[in-house]
Amino acid sequence: MKEKPAKKIAPTSPVQSKPWERISPKLQAKIVEEVASGLIGHRAAVRKYGVSRTVLALWKEKAKLEKLIDPKRVENSYIMDETVASTALIKKVHDLTSALEQSQLKILALETMISIAEKEYSIKIRKKRGTKPSIE
Repeated sequence: MKEKPAKKIAPTSPVQSKPWERISPKLQAKIVEEVASGLIGHRAAVRKYGVSRTVLALWKEKAKLEKLIDPKRVENSYIMDETVASTALIKKVHDLTSALEQSQLKILALETMISIAEKEYSIKIRKKRGTKPSIE
């Protein structure tokens, strides 16, 4: 019989005790900015940079506090380069385009539903232009 290979045990790392000392503050700010801008998700950042979810959450809280204390210093601490900025803009354009397509489909469906209801029940549902509001 074949023996099953032993499961690998992940080594414990010092990241759990002092997460802010392992990765430089500049890289921490970059990671937090990527997550905050929506460039990558929380889980994707955890996988990409090899940090735990709790550490990333701590960094996000730390960044919020730093921004409250001195907003000018934090704004200048991390400046997006052109590739990151263009990627973020492309993602935003894609999201807005898909939202526009969804709303156009919704409008088309509602207009179709109204026209079918008008034909079946022989009533006018659409508001006529220039009518005065009813007084109740």
